[in-house]
Order: sequence, then C-alpha cells, then structure tokens
Amino acid sequence: MIIIDFNDLLDNYNTNLLDNLRGFGSNEEYLKFYVPGTSSIKSFFNLIDALVEAHKFEFLIFYEKNLFNQSEVDEINIFLGEISLNKKILKDESIMLEIKIDKKLHQNFIENKKIKIKKANLNKTNQNKIKFKDKIIVFKSKKKIEQPYLNNMHKIKTNDYLLKTIDEKKNIFFGKIEGFQIKFLIENRIITKASHDCKNNKDLRKLLDIFFDICSNKNIQEAADHSTIYLEEKIRLENNNQLIKLGIILPSHAGTYFDSLNFIIKQIFYEYSKKNAIKFEINKNYTKKSYQWINLNENLKIKKIELILKQIIEKYNLNNQSIVVQSIDNNFKVNLEVDKDFKILQKKKNILLELEIKLKKLEETLEVFVGEVLDKNKLRLKNSPQTKLLN
Repeated sequence: MIIIDFNDLLDNYNTNLLDNLRGFGSNEEYLKFYVPGTSSIKSFFNLIDALVEAHKFEFLIFYEKNLFNQSEVDEINIFLGEISLNKKILKDESIMLEIKIDKKLHQNFIENKKIKIKKANLNKTNQNKIKFKDKIIVFKSKKKIEQPYLNNMHKIKTNDYLLKTIDEKKNIFFGKIEGFQIKFLIENRIITKASHDCKNNKDLRKLLDIFFDICSNKNIQEAADHSTIYLEEKIRLENNNQLIKLGIILPSHAGTYFDSLNFIIKQIFYEYSKKNAIKFEINKNYTKKSYQWINLNENLKIKKIELILKQIIEKYNLNNQSIVVQSIDNNFKVNLEVDKDFKILQKKKNILLELEIKLKKLEETLEVFVGEVLDKNKLRLKNSPQTKLLN
C-alpha cells in the first residue's frame, strides 16, 4: 500500500518532487499526474485524481490536524464517502486516512461532476459578460519567423526531406503550409517517413527539415503533443553564446510558421486516429535511449562522461576528485560523488544543471544524480535537474 505524507508532499513540491520521478519506483508513478491546487483542499482532491489516473486504488494519506478547517474536513468526508471505502485514524497530531477507491463509484462521481459543470456554464452564459480588462492577452508573433530563430536555424545540420520518395499510399497523411505540401507516412502509430516540396522558400524549407528530424520515428501522439515545442526550443538554444530563455515557450512566440506546423501535426493526428479507429490514452511516450549508447561498453560510457566532467573541473578550477562517476544505472542514471569544494560552488551556481545539459548532447536521456559526498557528509539532491545541494 502506498503511504503518503501529504504535508511533506505540499512542502517539497517545488524542491525535491522530481527526485521521485526519475525512472524508478512504481509507487511514485502517480506523481507524474499530480499538480498541487491553489489551496490545501484542492491539492488533496488533485492527489486523489492523480492516484486514480495511475491506477492506484488503495493508499494511506496522513496529514497534520490543523491542515484543514472543519468545513474542509466535512467536504473531504463527503467526497470520500461518494467514491470509496475509507477509515479515519487519529494519531497524536496527525490524521491518517486509509482509502480504497471504488472504481465504479469514482467514475459515476466524475460523470456527475461533468454534468453539473456543464449545466452551471450554460446558466452563466447569458448572465455574465467578460469585461475587456479581464481578458488575458497572449502574445503572438506576426512575423513568419522571428529574427533570432531565423539566425539560429540555418546553423543546424539536418536531413534533406525535399521531394523524398514515399511509396506507401494507405498510411500517408498530408498538410499544407504557404501552398507547399508536406507528407507523413505513419505506420503502427510511428512517423516513419516525411517529405515536402518546398523548393523556393529557403527559410521554410530549413524549418521543415528541422521539424521532420524531430518528428521522425516518434509516436504520432507524441509528435502532436510536443513536436513544435521541441522545434522552438531546439532552434532557440542553438546559439549558446546569446542570452537565452530556458523553459517551455509557446510556438506562437517564434513565428506564424510554428503555429501553422502545430495545427498541421495535430490535424494529422486527428485524421490518423479517426481513419484507424484508435482511441489514444494518456501520452506516455518518452525519449528512448539510443541503440549506440545502450550497446556501448560500460567503461567507454564512463570515459565519455569523464571527458565532460573534465571540462567542468577545468572551468571551475576544481580538484580531479571533486566530482567522480560512481556508476551508470539503467543506461541513463549517472551517479556522481562530489566533495566539499563542489558542494560550496553548487550553492553559488547550478553546476549540476550545466553538467546535465552537456551530458544530454552526448546522450539525450542521461540524467545526473548525486549520492554522498566523499567526506561522507550526506547531501540531498533536490529538484533535479534544477538542482540545489543543501545541508
């Protein structure tokens, strides 16, 4: 049975939650679906939804007595009474809830909730008008490609997809951008081939080639969900010397071409799903480890990683033993040991994030983990990869 300290989960969401998501531990699968709400009670309801989404139906949640007021406690009791068998246990200053979700009751609850929300929205339609000042204005570029992206993308080496032959007809799906035709061959949900006829527009041709490289050999659902996000990020991060913004940026910030590609790939996903009568579930397509990396000898893997560690050591004038590779687990988890000097430096500057970015150029799936320091003082790695080493 999963046991969850709800107070700890809320306190540590912004610092160490990702430690539990890094490729191991089936009990933590629910965390992939969990996002806290704007209040403790909304966070509680979101947690229940995340557990059910991860097919975890029996669990124990405990929290401090003063976390919820009486009205919130009553609301939780009503909610749990409608979807589960549950038992409350009082222990010192904590409350423990043993919960067993009834799948049928939970499904009925969700359906009834949707109906209530739909009715409420219909009732409000003619009662409330959105004031202009209440509207959220989202920036959208009016340029086809913003200049910084235009500068960067021609530096990227790609495969050439111009008029690439695709013989299969049954599973070809089409789109159009600026009057040019693009084609995708999708076999068993995977984009296996792509082609375009964009001869006369140098910038769009380059953008399409980069986009097709990103989409190739990906599940069509994953391509529909994330390919234009990856496209924007890949081009934006190409120039390491310029001031860059990290994180996810909407494709519309980069130019109208990005929005067009986003629409096309989502439309193709819809057409593929409809044509093949496929109902896709939650997208769980993750980046796969490369064949070359998996089949590389363990010692060679470590040597390649050590070459990157050497760059970090020389850049920050560290001792050769300041950061050492201990092992590589599951072909992606790079376990490191660091000394006091590294720990002190890490507090001032996020060296581990810098290191992980460099390692991903070696193999995209690599991730950095830190255990104990060499002097045996214990460190805790929080909020990977945006890591902080704390006492």
